[in-house]
Amino acid sequence: MKIIGVLFATMSAVQSWTVPPNSFTRSHTATLSSNVLRMADDGESDMEYSVSLGLPPLGIVFEDIGSGFPPKGVEVIALTSGGQGEQCGKIEIGDRLKTCSAVKFISGSSNFDIVDVDCTQLDFDTVVSAITSNQPKFKCQSVEMTFIRPATKKTDEEASE
Repeated sequence: MKIIGVLFATMSAVQSWTVPPNSFTRSHTATLSSNVLRMADDGESDMEYSVSLGLPPLGIVFEDIGSGFPPKGVEVIALTSGGQGEQCGKIEIGDRLKTCSAVKFISGSSNFDIVDVDCTQLDFDTVVSAITSNQPKFKCQSVEMTFIRPATKKTDEEASE
């Protein structure tokens, strides 16, 4: 398994993303959902939540889920003390990144859109490129992220509700 340090990367790979078909969907609203539940295979409910963090670095350490092809996304393996991820109070170790906002360049031009990227089928490097594409020069003010907390990772407080 590949563990990479805190989320620092450059824009160099942004225009050369290779992603599975339908990984990009247009972001029409900035409305964030919270505590949306979906059922896991074992009957337990996974918790889905969204956060809006400032621009990178975010202070979140991700790792590829599994190895091999096709990629299975990334999960949180650590939060930097005092970083944005820790300060928001929602993100926990073991949470899986479902979507994030990203800048997508329109082919054959210098135009771009801000889109939501489905991160569940992307590898670590592609996810980091998507997150770090959110830059002020593209009129980005924040990174919008949706996470899934697997039912087996819920806190004791959540389990007692």
